[in-house]
Amino acid sequence: MRENSPVDAAGEGIFTAFDAVVRTHMRCVYYFCFRMTGKHDEADDAAQQTFVNVSRNMEKFRPGTNMKAWILAIAANVCRDMFRRKSSRRETDGGIDSRAALPDSADPADRASMRETASMVRGALEMIPEEQRSVLIMHAVDDLPLADIARSLEVPEGTIRWRFFKARKRLRELIGGVGPEMETCGIDGVQRGDG
Repeated sequence: MRENSPVDAAGEGIFTAFDAVVRTHMRCVYYFCFRMTGKHDEADDAAQQTFVNVSRNMEKFRPGTNMKAWILAIAANVCRDMFRRKSSRRETDGGIDSRAALPDSADPADRASMRETASMVRGALEMIPEEQRSVLIMHAVDDLPLADIARSLEVPEGTIRWRFFKARKRLRELIGGVGPEMETCGIDGVQRGDG
């Protein structure tokens, strides 16, 4: 039996580090992709492709910058590519998933109301242009600073601020304002992800 060479050990270290990146950010990336696509199977595919792209581009990550923002920028590009490849319009269900997680509530009427609100918001999100929707989700749901989003997307911060403003304004127009019941579902009714 041969001993591990320094090259083998270094390779194992790279895989261990990448595995830690995946474990740390997988849930957040999946929820981001779900919010972008509205469908679990598409979110699974997009999240998987995101980490394939992350592994291929790790040398492009700049230490000292926000890794989560960098990974979500890759996820946004993956989702954008998926939208471009789709030749037909989404199915008539509008990408709404009734199984999305909602906070526990003792009152079934409250849970039904929150589920309806979350469904309405997810439908409204699909009507917001992708560039604006991705910034809204990255900032309002994933708590990324606008400056980090701008650096990761390589777009001026002023442009990112404008996209966020326009997305939030459009979301409010589509859902008719933000009520207190929506805050329990995350920003404007969108379930927050971890990571």
